Amino acid sequence: MSVGSGLPYVGLWLKSQAMTDLEVGFILACPSFAMVATTLLIGRFADRAKDWRSSIILCNWTIVLLVGVLIFASGFVQILIIWTLWGLVIMAKFPILDAAAVRMSRHRNIEFHKIRAFGSIGFVVGTLLAGPFFEWAGIESFTLLIFALAVLRAIASHALPFFRHGMQQSKHSGSGDEYGKNNSSGHPSLSTGDNTKKLWFLLVLTGSALLNASHAFYYTFSTIVWTDDGFSKTTISLLWSVGVVCEIVLMWKFAAIQKNYSARVLLIAAAIAAFIRWLCFGFEPGLAMLFGLQLLHGVTFALMFLATVNFIANWTPVEVSARAQALSATMNTFLMASATVFSGFVYGAIQLKGYWVMAALCLLAVLMISFSWRLAVKK
Repeated sequence: MSVGSGLPYVGLWLKSQAMTDLEVGFILACPSFAMVATTLLIGRFADRAKDWRSSIILCNWTIVLLVGVLIFASGFVQILIIWTLWGLVIMAKFPILDAAAVRMSRHRNIEFHKIRAFGSIGFVVGTLLAGPFFEWAGIESFTLLIFALAVLRAIASHALPFFRHGMQQSKHSGSGDEYGKNNSSGHPSLSTGDNTKKLWFLLVLTGSALLNASHAFYYTFSTIVWTDDGFSKTTISLLWSVGVVCEIVLMWKFAAIQKNYSARVLLIAAAIAAFIRWLCFGFEPGLAMLFGLQLLHGVTFALMFLATVNFIANWTPVEVSARAQALSATMNTFLMASATVFSGFVYGAIQLKGYWVMAALCLLAVLMISFSWRLAVKK
């Protein structure tokens, strides 16, 4: 809910603070650049902690403190510093959450993607509530809403279980291959273990990160563009929400999908869908077509996210689980940050045609993931 209430409207809030397009892109990118230098360390700390639960709770209360300070911040420098620190903590927490949730769901024989779907449900609820709220209270109330939701999240985190209690430390983290529990596709499986330094493994993570980064222009400037086009905040909330609803549906049905297709096939499919989505966005589509294109978000984000998380969990042992997820998150955030800063330049220069630059990233992702197969077969 906190992310859903904030992400679609942070650009508008920064604009209300008299920030330029370039400053908007720079502020939103800085937490990601900071995360590159620290997330692997945080992942190692979380792996060595008695339980992931304590790390999550600590991150949540730190976020509350920083958002509280952000309420009183003003000017580019103050907002930049506090936003960077807050964003650093919240993004560093995500790979710990993913590692904890994936391991616990497998230990308890629960489908992780259905648990993750509740995060998307919260995003939709937050987005749908935020639009009318900002219509009524004004975008200036942005930080107050985010603070209230951060407090609720921190309190709720104390109800989390002890994730590692009762878990068996095994050599293999998942099914033993990336093609589903029964390897029904008939493809040969690769050996498991700590593959985080192998080129074929890193190519998949890089391709996934490029696909994720292709969303940067959309996340940063879509609400600003739609506001300039005369759409109300309620309509914009609906545009964001319809994509996440499709994300929820795909997450709920992911078990049936992953039985028949490998993680890399799913990543390539997501990249092709994203290429089509951003290509069409660049032609300034009308409202009806925008709603149709937003349906692809379930593929361009949810399919990418779930395929990547499962790919990592299948190919890394539990001892380095949080660190492996943190490696992926670091690659994701570095490329997302770079794409976000670049989006500030691109939007000022070519406006909506910036989506076509994002489409090019998707094609590059397809090439990298495809090439990883050639390396894996040779091995």
